[in-house]
Amino acid sequence: MTVASPLISVLVPAYNHAGYIETCLESIRLDPYPQTEVLVLDDGSMDDTLGVAQGWCGKFGHHFVRVQVATQANQGIAATLNTLIRSARGEYVAILASDDLLLPGGLQARATYLLEHPTHLAVFGDCQAIDEHGRLLHLSAMRGLYRSFVPALHSPAGRVRELILRWSVPGPGLMVRRSAYLSPGGIGLYDAALSVEDRPFYLKLLSRNALGFLGAPVAQYRVHSRQSVRSEQRQMQLLHDVVAAEEQAYPDFVGSEKLFLSLVIRRNKAQIVVLNTGDPLSRLRLRFLNLVLRAIYLFHIIVIRWDDLFSGRRGDRREC
Repeated sequence: MTVASPLISVLVPAYNHAGYIETCLESIRLDPYPQTEVLVLDDGSMDDTLGVAQGWCGKFGHHFVRVQVATQANQGIAATLNTLIRSARGEYVAILASDDLLLPGGLQARATYLLEHPTHLAVFGDCQAIDEHGRLLHLSAMRGLYRSFVPALHSPAGRVRELILRWSVPGPGLMVRRSAYLSPGGIGLYDAALSVEDRPFYLKLLSRNALGFLGAPVAQYRVHSRQSVRSEQRQMQLLHDVVAAEEQAYPDFVGSEKLFLSLVIRRNKAQIVVLNTGDPLSRLRLRFLNLVLRAIYLFHIIVIRWDDLFSGRRGDRREC
C-alpha cells in the first residue's frame, strides 16, 4: 500500500545572502520529495537577496505545490520564522537558512521518522559542514564543529542530557510538525524578544521527550569565517538571552536533567559576571563550574558507553 506524502513547508528566512540563496533554493528543487512548498521571507536585506529569490521563483516555481517570496523591514530571525510558520500550509515544517543547503533525501528521511513516531513533535538530523565557498569541512557538523557525543542522541534520556550539557544542533537539520507551533497543546511560536530562537524551543521539546534524532546528515550547514568573531556586546546579549531561555524552561525538567540544567545556568551566569567585571573570584567560580560540568559530561559518556555495551550483548535496539 502506498502511503501519501504529507506536504512539507520549507521555510527560508533570508538576510543578506544574495551570493548563496540561489544555491540554497536549488537544493530544495533537486530534492526528490514530491510534496513541497517553498516560502522565502527576506528580512530587510541590504543586498539583492530578494531579487535573486524572485528571479529563481519565476523560473522554477512550477516545480512545487506552492512558492511564495516576500519581504519585510528587518525584524530578526525569530519574528521572521513566526511569520513564515503562520503562512505555511504543510503538515511538516523544515527550516533552511538562505545560505544552507538540503541534501537529497533529507526531507523524506525526516518526514518518514515523524510518520513512524507520532508522539514526537520534531526530529533533527546531522548536517555536513561546508565553508563560504561550498567546500566540505566536516562530514558531521555535530562531531566536527560541536564535539557532540553523537551516540548519546540515539536514546531519549541520553538525548536530553547531551543537549542540556553540550548544545550541538546545526540549524538546517530540524523538521517540526506545524501543529507543534500553532495548536493549543503544542510548543508555541519562537520568542521574538530573545536573540536566540533555537535554544528555548529545543528545551521545551526536550522537557516533553518530544524530540527525535536521525544520525544521517540531512542538510549542509555553511560556516562563515565571521561567525567566530563576535563583539563582546553581542556575546553578552546572547548569554543573557540563553540564560533567560534556560530559566524559563527549568521548571519543566525533573531529576538529574533539572540538576544539570541548573548547573549550566549557574555557569552561564558566572560567565556573564566575568565578562562584566573580570573579577578574579568570579573567574575562579566559573572555572570550578566548568570543571564540575566536564566531570558530569564525562560520567554521561561513560553511562552511554556502558548501556551500549550491554544493549549490544542483549541484541536490544534503541529508539533513534
